[in-house]
Amino acid sequence: GSVDTPGGQALSVNPERMLLLIRSVGCPEALPALREALTEKMIGPLTAVVGGPHAQEKAALIVSHLCGFIL
Repeated sequence: GSVDTPGGQALSVNPERMLLLIRSVGCPEALPALREALTEKMIGPLTAVVGGPHAQEKAALIVSHLCGFIL
């Protein structure tokens, strides 16, 4: 199964982008752009799906776990 946004779009993860993310985490210049992209592409949409109190924190934890599973 998949997780869909309230608009009906499936949330997905691109493995190549995950590798780019992982390889760039240690670069201080890239970190702000990485945080912004993660929030826009994964945490934001997932926050809308999770809903309720502390939705953004819960979504960030889910994304963290997903990144670990992908690795």
